[in-house]
This record gives sequence, C-alpha cells and structure tokens, in this order.
Amino acid sequence: MRRVKKLLNRCVTFITPSRLYADFGRVERTVLIVGAARSGTTYFTKLVNCDNDFRYIFEPFHPGQCSYMKELPDRPYLRFDEKNWTYQQICKKVFLGKVRSNWVDRFNARFISNQRLVKSTRVMMMLGWIHHHFPAIPIIYLMRHPLAVVASRLKIAEKYPDWFILNLDSLFSQSSLIQDYPAIQDIIRNSNYDEFQRQVVYWCILNKIALDQLGMVKHALFFYEQCLTEPETVFLKARQFIENYRASRIDQFNVLDNTKHQRKLINIDRQIKKTTEFRFKSMSGSSTEARLEAWRKQFNEEQIGFTSQMLEEFGLDRYYDAKQTHPIIH
Repeated sequence: MRRVKKLLNRCVTFITPSRLYADFGRVERTVLIVGAARSGTTYFTKLVNCDNDFRYIFEPFHPGQCSYMKELPDRPYLRFDEKNWTYQQICKKVFLGKVRSNWVDRFNARFISNQRLVKSTRVMMMLGWIHHHFPAIPIIYLMRHPLAVVASRLKIAEKYPDWFILNLDSLFSQSSLIQDYPAIQDIIRNSNYDEFQRQVVYWCILNKIALDQLGMVKHALFFYEQCLTEPETVFLKARQFIENYRASRIDQFNVLDNTKHQRKLINIDRQIKKTTEFRFKSMSGSSTEARLEAWRKQFNEEQIGFTSQMLEEFGLDRYYDAKQTHPIIH
C-alpha cells in the first residue's frame, strides 16, 4: 500500500500545472516584477496573481539554478542602450515563456496561459536596458524597509551561511558600473564595514541604481508594507496598472474603468485572505504592525543611525526613514 501511495504521489506531482502546462502568450503579455532579495517579491507576485490569471515564472535569471545563466554575472549592470546579444536572447526566451524547469515553475498553478508574471531579484541593474529592448513589458518595482530586508537576510544567513555572503567589490568588477557610479565605489573603498553595514550598503546600491534606471521609464512602484496593510488595494492598483500599460504605452495614460477589478475583488477576497494568511503562517498571534516592526528588536540606535546616513547619501531617504516603519511616499 505504501508503494502504491508513493507512485500515486509521483503521478500527481507530474501532472500539476508546475510541470504540465501550455503557454501561448506573446512578449507583450508578460509582466516583470522586480525587487531586492528578501523584499517580499514572492509574496507580492502571489498576491497579484491570487486569482491564478497568469503563469508564474520564478527567478529565471538565477545563475545557480538556470543553465543559460551559469557563465554570466549574478547581477549584471547594463546601460539602457547597450548592445548585448547574449542577454537579448535570454530575455526574449524568458519573456516569451520558453523557459521550463522545476525551478522557474515551482509556484506556477495554471495549466493554460496566454500571459505571465516574471518575478526576479537579479535584474535590478538592467531595468532601463530591459525597457529599451522590450518596451511592451510593464515593470512593477517593489521596495521594503532596508532594515527589514537586512534582518531577513541575516536570519537566513544564520541557517544558510553561503546564501548571502556579500563582496561589494564584486559588483564593481563590471567596468561600466565603475564609470557610471564612481561615488558609490568611493563609499565602499573608503570604509571598513562589518556584515550589517555591508548589507545596508548593498540594499542602497541596488535600489539606487534600479530607481535611477526607472526614472525615465513608466513603471509602478509598490511597498511591501502596504501589501500587508492593504492587500486588496495593492491587488487593484497592480492589475489596473497592467491593463493601462497594455492599453496605451504613453507617458500620461488615462485611468481605465476599475469596475471590472472591483467586481473581481468581490470574488477573490477569499484568495487574497488565503495568500496573506499563508505569508504569516509562522507568525500567528501577531498583529500586522507587530510583524512590520519585528526588525526593531535586532538593531540598536547606532545601526539605525548608520542606515539613516546611508539612505541620505544614496538619495533614498525620500522613500524610507530608517526610524519609521512605513515608507514616506505612497
């Protein structure tokens, strides 16, 4: 009986949507969701797709999991007009949904799809390039409080020490990055940072470059904190942005009728609740605010002060105040 059960489980696993599906969507039916690692991008993507309208492609640019990325930098920096045939072919393959593996499809739950969500934490420094070469793809960018991200990364590093070993100098092995951001390199070279400080600076570097590249690109900016306090609002705004972008790729787009999403929200309220509850299954009994402020227990005033200083130096203090839980802008 045990062998039969095991065989049945294998059969069920094989025919799940993550292994068996059809993807017919064109490039313009792709949506790119980007943010720093441990910023909540996995949860955010599940929230946006809680009605299972999209195929979910998970981290298709991971060099440790995707064979076509093995010989390439972990987090490449590309100028918007740079010619790079290798990345152009890889991105085209990803955005057409031509990638399949247990890794990229691990969260997919749709059998037949004509649109997809591509979630990545590794293309933050090439968003301008992606928009330049694939302008039909809407980009959604997610941010989370730097100390919450660092707290999460340090916690993971305790269990898996090799996951988040940071060598900031490795970022600047890319010559174009050195040329475009000499001030950032000076900040790194002139300081002897501990592990906490390196994590904060790393968060600042990635978000600074990503937001610089998105400065001239129409995109949607969301904050992880709002995903937890107002998941329904986030769902509506994200899906409305996607529809507006597809309807008209212009600088000032008209807001489309939101009634369709409002009707859909009535039907998927249960899925949103289920997605949110799944995110907090290991934190039961805590209020949302307590969960958001959990990082405060890990850091002292000196560390918070250092974070404030870095946010100011990198020009990111318009998004977050290190001493406050929620983002400054909405």
